[in-house]
Amino acid sequence: MAHKAYKDDPEYKRRQRSLIPLNIVVAILSLVAAFSILFMPLLTVHIDDVSALADSMGGESTEEETDGSPLSLLEGVDFTISVTGSDLAKLGFDEDPMGVLLAPVTASLSEKSNELASRALLSMASQSMGTEVDQTSVDAVTDSLATLENAKGDEEIDAAIASVTQTLREEFASAEVDWDDAELQAQLRDMYDETVAQNGSFSTEAFICVNASQAMQGEDGSGEVYTNFSDLASGMIGEEETGESILDSVPSWVFLVVSIAVLFFAAVWAILFLFAFFHIFSSNRRFTMWYVKLFGFFPCLLFGVAPLVAGALIQDAAFTAILGMVSSLSWISGACYLLLWLISIFWAFPIKRRIRRFIRDGV
Repeated sequence: MAHKAYKDDPEYKRRQRSLIPLNIVVAILSLVAAFSILFMPLLTVHIDDVSALADSMGGESTEEETDGSPLSLLEGVDFTISVTGSDLAKLGFDEDPMGVLLAPVTASLSEKSNELASRALLSMASQSMGTEVDQTSVDAVTDSLATLENAKGDEEIDAAIASVTQTLREEFASAEVDWDDAELQAQLRDMYDETVAQNGSFSTEAFICVNASQAMQGEDGSGEVYTNFSDLASGMIGEEETGESILDSVPSWVFLVVSIAVLFFAAVWAILFLFAFFHIFSSNRRFTMWYVKLFGFFPCLLFGVAPLVAGALIQDAAFTAILGMVSSLSWISGACYLLLWLISIFWAFPIKRRIRRFIRDGV
């Protein structure tokens, strides 16, 4: 059959039109996969209890080792750290890779700032009274702290501090200790004023960081005072003191490779979307998908399958504890990859084979 003849044939056009629904489905699948790789968590760490994690990794810690430590505020706190593909894509192009990696951590801590501030106050009170802190107490103090964060002017601030004091009194009503409301209010006001002096305004995040900084200072009171979680985290790993990051020993090309790899895996799906979308309106609606079939499964393999295999092969309590907290949404791109193969085998290939046969034999 002549080349121009088959293009004008109604049967050929009909068979080409039968690819339109397929192209629409492929475009949707590829768009979902590309979006999931870049903007959904490739790695999520869900921590129920920091102290339990520390015990599983390095043995049980004593009360003396934990009391007063900034990490002690995280005991019993349930928080989640999520790293997206776009976070990893920034590593190789940012002057501060550690800052990029700490950003999800500080974001998670910021979401829990009110609860952490409540635990700081309850920890201070419980140590002097010898009582335990339960979640009900944390919730009650968290609610009262919200009024302190929104208070404007000395009158509102004093009223909010009085409310926090009253809440603490109610939570420790069963403790057989002498309770001086005026003394506690004076302590809270001093902590409030110190936070404002260091940060310029009061926030629960600054409140936590200023008091945690003071807990980290030496006996002579020397040391940096931090007012946000990002600086506090850097200070806790020694970056602020030394001017060096623990990632400085990692060659910069490693971060560049990670960034390029993530962008590449998202790009192959984005290219497939463009081909599928624009071929919907083309006279020839066939296109190749080999590049996605070759590389499309790697995100799921690296972030989803590999940790499962590693957990089965490495029998280590600390490693198992960490893996138990890790999850990933890379399975979304993995599911899109498997669906693409099924569509290619059972839907696309039969239609394309009939089109090629018509071009070759006219039937």
